[in-house]
Amino acid sequence: MLPRPDKMDELETCLQRELTDTKPRMIGIKGEWGVGKTFRWNQIWKELKSSDHSLRKKKYSYVSLFGVESIDRLRREILGRIQLSGGTKRPGKNSPLRRADQFLRSSKFKGTGAPLVLADWIEDWLVSGGTICLDDIERMSSKLSVASVFGYLNFLKEERDCTIVLIFNEEKLHKSQKKDLAYYREKVLDREFLYDPAIEENLNIALNGEGLQAAKEVFLKAENNNLRLMFKVREIVEYFKLNLQHNFPGLWEVFAGNCAKVVLVYHSTKNLKIKDYLLNSSSLLIWMKESTIPSKIKELFQKVNYIPFDSNALILEYIEKGSVDLGKHQSVLRSDDRRQQSNSLEAELSEIIDLYRLNFQCEKDFFVYRLNEFLEKNGDQLRLADLSAAIQLLRDLCPEKEFQPIFDRAADAFVEKGGDSKSLRSLPGLDDSLRKTVQRKLDESDSQRSLEEIFLSLSREGGYEPEDVRFLEKFSEGEIADWVLHSKRTDLIPRLRNLKVRFEKPPKEHPKAQKLLEEALSIVKEKSAFKKYQVESLLEE
Repeated sequence: MLPRPDKMDELETCLQRELTDTKPRMIGIKGEWGVGKTFRWNQIWKELKSSDHSLRKKKYSYVSLFGVESIDRLRREILGRIQLSGGTKRPGKNSPLRRADQFLRSSKFKGTGAPLVLADWIEDWLVSGGTICLDDIERMSSKLSVASVFGYLNFLKEERDCTIVLIFNEEKLHKSQKKDLAYYREKVLDREFLYDPAIEENLNIALNGEGLQAAKEVFLKAENNNLRLMFKVREIVEYFKLNLQHNFPGLWEVFAGNCAKVVLVYHSTKNLKIKDYLLNSSSLLIWMKESTIPSKIKELFQKVNYIPFDSNALILEYIEKGSVDLGKHQSVLRSDDRRQQSNSLEAELSEIIDLYRLNFQCEKDFFVYRLNEFLEKNGDQLRLADLSAAIQLLRDLCPEKEFQPIFDRAADAFVEKGGDSKSLRSLPGLDDSLRKTVQRKLDESDSQRSLEEIFLSLSREGGYEPEDVRFLEKFSEGEIADWVLHSKRTDLIPRLRNLKVRFEKPPKEHPKAQKLLEEALSIVKEKSAFKKYQVESLLEE
């Protein structure tokens, strides 16, 4: 028995020597599921046929034993997949040879010997001298024993000069199958190889290309050598790459790594609710605490540092459906993209600040240049607190420096992302000039808000932003009445009632707004007797 090959080319060298031998051989290739045994065999066979004239003339049949229940079925599977002329031709179901064989074995000749002899001769000619590859021995039916399979294959080898290649996972054989294999392997197997490539070798096959490095690192962390899953990840990454890499550059590299994480954890368990756990942090934490969860699955989540991203829903959708409507997920992608860009920028800012706070190797001019360049380029994408801290440091070092252009861009970005006065007030210690700039931008934005926006904010359940009362007071009672009369909102009257109660409730903090609303409702009542009845019965009850 040969020692375990350390590299893929060792297997190719050994197989080349075995397959070009003039004597028929029976060769075993064993290894774990998914490491690429069948993939590598197909590669080697194709390469050897293209380079060796004698192999190009050989007949070839590849058969998976998955579900095969009898030797007769195995025989028919081998015959049905015979390729002639070096694998370029296959006698189909309607080929003269196949039809003749089926006809001679039909019931019309039952009890007669000559036609069956002729049929046997056709079958013998089809398989004689060929190379037969049998895959998935561990998946064959329990009705078929390893002993009977080996007996039939030994017949093909000894009597029909066939070279046999067996591909299997010995660890997944049933107890009785292992016993039969142990008994017959020395008698029938001429050479046996353990195909156990390094993870890096398989990664270089499946995930060797632009944008795949993050996915490769996930497989290395997980210590997973499943070539099929690697190819699956490549398929998913390439599916999303054209759109996401261009439109969401901040998210793309993390998303590519998440493709590998989701594929690995999704296929690690048969739990049908795994989708819920992969998208929700709270659900995942609760699930991981369950005592029934195998330790291997928990370790996998920890090894790959799995974090539920909203955009992981796209990966799961592709796994389950084979396609994704990206148009439905744009808001999710934008949100994750902004979050990742922010995280990356915060890390870069931290590296620059470290030049100042970790040792004395950095000169002032270089540090100021690096920090100022970074803020001018990325200040509007940072959190206000981080920007403020960096600006205060630069202000101490360069009191004469002007930062207003950076403040303006940062304030515009804050307003565009939905920031408001309440969230601004929640940031203590903010640079005073930055705070004033942001507040000015908020005021400018609020001055452009419609009456409906302000009304909806003030009348919502669970509280309101007092700042909005000031914007309501900028409108006249006539403008408010006109909007009320023309609004088609189906929740208008309930919201008006809620707002009226809110203003009238002690200690009546907004008397001006309360009076404004009362005068607007008076105008509404004057429009008609019916509208007066509506206001009095529904709003003044």
